[in-house]
Amino acid sequence: MNPAKKRQRRRKRSGLMELLENELHQRLGERTRFIDTPKHQPKMSELLKELMLPHLEDIEDEEELEMLFTFGVMAWNIAILPVEKHPQLLAEAAEIFPAEDRQDIQGFLQVLIRDKIELFPEYTLSIVDFKVGKVKGEMKISVASLPLKKMP
Repeated sequence: MNPAKKRQRRRKRSGLMELLENELHQRLGERTRFIDTPKHQPKMSELLKELMLPHLEDIEDEEELEMLFTFGVMAWNIAILPVEKHPQLLAEAAEIFPAEDRQDIQGFLQVLIRDKIELFPEYTLSIVDFKVGKVKGEMKISVASLPLKKMP
């Protein structure tokens, strides 16, 4: 791709995607490459947004929005793994939260895992990171994903 086309393609990226790419370059190194979703495939950001849609109505600010999508990413990544690993992974995921919240969090993650498996069983990319926020009053999300076997 010639340099002018690369610049044009970069200009079309959202501010959230640029922020996400910059953070991942810092964490994973400048040699990290990003590939756009092929036109015939749905974007991971749209799939994640659809998974979380039933839970968005009670969100009051961007901090809650980010936490909600963090739960969504946790559930997505557990859901793509073998079912026999789910109980252990749910327990490990909940351990980062206060003890009094763990049961509720595990229950919510189980709902999200079930929904992911029912809605998108054929999508097995792992979500590495995401950025979510309001842009011009509208919720936007950018997602970076990898095939599970290539995750660092």
